Amino acid sequence: MKNRLDELYEDDILERGPTEEQKERRLGFLRAWSKDFSDLLAQTHPDMLERIRCDDDVIKLLNAIYWEVMYERVKRKLTGSDRDRADRHKIASLTELMISWYRPLKIADNAKEEGHWNACFAFYCALNIIGNWGKRNLVLDVSETFSEAHIALLESLDTESGAALPIFSNAATWYLVEMILKSRRDQKLP
Repeated sequence: MKNRLDELYEDDILERGPTEEQKERRLGFLRAWSKDFSDLLAQTHPDMLERIRCDDDVIKLLNAIYWEVMYERVKRKLTGSDRDRADRHKIASLTELMISWYRPLKIADNAKEEGHWNACFAFYCALNIIGNWGKRNLVLDVSETFSEAHIALLESLDTESGAALPIFSNAATWYLVEMILKSRRDQKLP
């Protein structure tokens, strides 16, 4: 997997608010991840390439809304020493939820399949954020059971009612996944 996050944002990006350069860089990451995901699909599900396309206008929209939600719903709820900070777990969580919500991957006439592939793409992006944060390359060899359950959760998000996104609980899940994988790598867990 390519390490596209070599020059990723600092953990404390929200102390001063995102710059236009940071917004553009993140948009570049989203586009690169969609290309990488398409390349992966070409290897694993070549039949999908003719049926699926990535809508760049939706990528731009979800990137713009990401920053608004990060500021309004995440940053404002942080307290104490974490005030004004959004760590990689919250960033991965919100990215994953925004992709699942806005569905940049389009499949004509099949909303269920479209939801599934967007959930897979969202999961792929979150794995990249957690695994490649800060020039490291943590192998996120998550179990198939976790992958399937998490993708099913992303597929089942209520995108119609305007219900609150589970940003913090999803971030906690990514934190735990990272800690478990680090512990396994360091041979502290079976």
